[in-house]
Amino acid sequence: MIAASPRHSREQPQPWPKEWRRWLAGLRQIVETVTARLQGCFRLEQERPHCLAGMLTRLAAKMALHNFCLWLNRQAGRPLLALADLVDW
Repeated sequence: MIAASPRHSREQPQPWPKEWRRWLAGLRQIVETVTARLQGCFRLEQERPHCLAGMLTRLAAKMALHNFCLWLNRQAGRPLLALADLVDW
């Protein structure tokens, strides 16, 4: 998990360098985009598994479906995140 930038303290008197903050912000944007897609398009919010293993299995299946849709869009020359009209639901 990526931690937030450190606060000023005795152990670390300087904040993280600007390049690191920019790089981490870019990673955070990617993670937030994928999370929003999983919640919206693949109904991740509606999952109610009974155990942790079930939740992780369903999450892995939905992430695999997401990656497959990205690959399919790339093969078709479409925008990567154009998932809504990819398959006629």
